[in-house]
Amino acid sequence: STLAAAEDNLELLDLSRSLSPPDDVAQAYVRITRGCNKFCTYCVVPYTRGPEVHRPPENIIDEVKRLTDAGVLEVTLLGQTINHYNYQHGDGRTTTFADLLYRIHEAAADLPRLRFVTSFPRDFSIEALQAMRDCDRICRYLHVPAQTGSDRILKLMNRGYTAGEYLDFIDRAREMMPDISLASDFIVGFPTETDEDSQASIELIEHCKFKNSFIFKYSPRPGTIAIDRFADDVPEE
Repeated sequence: STLAAAEDNLELLDLSRSLSPPDDVAQAYVRITRGCNKFCTYCVVPYTRGPEVHRPPENIIDEVKRLTDAGVLEVTLLGQTINHYNYQHGDGRTTTFADLLYRIHEAAADLPRLRFVTSFPRDFSIEALQAMRDCDRICRYLHVPAQTGSDRILKLMNRGYTAGEYLDFIDRAREMMPDISLASDFIVGFPTETDEDSQASIELIEHCKFKNSFIFKYSPRPGTIAIDRFADDVPEE
């Protein structure tokens, strides 16, 4: 449709257009959402990329099929908070993230591996976990940034969940898929962080047993809420 084509224009210069069939590479990336509605206080994405916009599922499925036909062995779906994918069709239907996973898995039957990043720990549906469990070519890998194990710091970050809620999600994913691999992101030294806050992060990491984590020291970003609201008072050492 004209609407779908117009909505897809926002992707023309993105990673999802970086591969053409003659490139003969094994791996490709397909963006399914752009932007973010979360407004975490340390992050500039909502200001630079705007609110969440979801690509029409037919466009995504067509692209994955074309990549598969071109010999791609692994497709990674991309989105800042990818599990929030929720496409509202003009006729009132809704395609959820779980629906999309099932549809891609069925439509691209010759694709050996489908994966996705990055997941937000809140609002990850049971149905999406079931899709991962039920579809044998969806990689059992979740990259789910925690950022910290301290409820106080999570609140200052405006993450919208507690450490307990994060752990509940991780435990549910492991219960459904004992062989799942988990990865996370952490910010160390967020303003006002204490030794107790840091210890809470260590305990969360020990519980979750991540395959890998991306761990960064806090650095103020121009244009974020945190740079104006919080003094960076954690010593460098």
